[in-house]
Amino acid sequence: MRILLTNVGRRTYFIKYFNDLIKKNKNIEIFVSDRTRNVASYFTEISKFLVLPKVIGNHKIYIESLLKVCQKNKIDLLIPLSDLDLLPLSRNKSKFKKINCDIIVSSSKIIQICENKIKLTKFLKNNNIKNPIIYSKLEDIKLPCISKPVNGSGSKNTFIYLKKSELPHTLKQGHIYQKMIIGNEYGLDILNDLNGNFVSYCLKKKVEMRSGETDKAITINNKKILNLSKKISKKLKHIGNLDCDLIIDNIDTPYIIDFNCRFGGGYPFTHAVGLNFLEFLINSKLKIKNPKLPLKYDEKFLAKGINIYYEN
Repeated sequence: MRILLTNVGRRTYFIKYFNDLIKKNKNIEIFVSDRTRNVASYFTEISKFLVLPKVIGNHKIYIESLLKVCQKNKIDLLIPLSDLDLLPLSRNKSKFKKINCDIIVSSSKIIQICENKIKLTKFLKNNNIKNPIIYSKLEDIKLPCISKPVNGSGSKNTFIYLKKSELPHTLKQGHIYQKMIIGNEYGLDILNDLNGNFVSYCLKKKVEMRSGETDKAITINNKKILNLSKKISKKLKHIGNLDCDLIIDNIDTPYIIDFNCRFGGGYPFTHAVGLNFLEFLINSKLKIKNPKLPLKYDEKFLAKGINIYYEN
């Protein structure tokens, strides 16, 4: 099986995970793509690095180029690692299927719910899942308040308002203004199988962040969040991993902040405690009968000084 990871950027740990998988299955070959070789993933031990056009504002050319390299290299499976190509890939799944290439990506409807914070709010409200109130009028805003782009990602252009004097004179177009929830911030991975059915979850309390990604975290078992994960899985029916941001307030109420329909920056902590979501999905694609989720706590990560703990 030939697997292509698209828009890898600095996510070099995914290449390591696949190299570990290749040691178990010599029939797997890994390819990596990005818009330039000037990325960290280029300087890793990989089979082949492919340079592709940029995605933003260039969907048609990107898809055409990607189809060509997939056909030329006989790629069997595509795994997108960035928000950038989720929507164009979901809309063109059938074109790749014609060249015998599958994509681990959800439907365009699901992707749009995850990428648009207004649509996400409607989805959560319709399914009785808590998320912060959105203010539609300046005079309704109660402080503290947070604003962010409707279609933003990675915490870019996010602002916190603590005083009335800091608020704009008018609400900025293309942004939402939400009640700021005071509490602890968590990352949550919800794994569905290739048919959109719940498999597992991993909850991580964020300790340190950098550029919108988690640097340090503590993994925790939480029955309430497990049940919430199952509910989200059943209602959304996403494919593969769903990376969620949530805040649990001081009375233990969870509020969903964001959905990312892909492997996110907190996945290394899920992987580190032995929840190998990648291996499960690859085994499913290989049609291994009743693939089980590999579950093994790896104490080596503690020995290396990575700040991650697992509570039974």
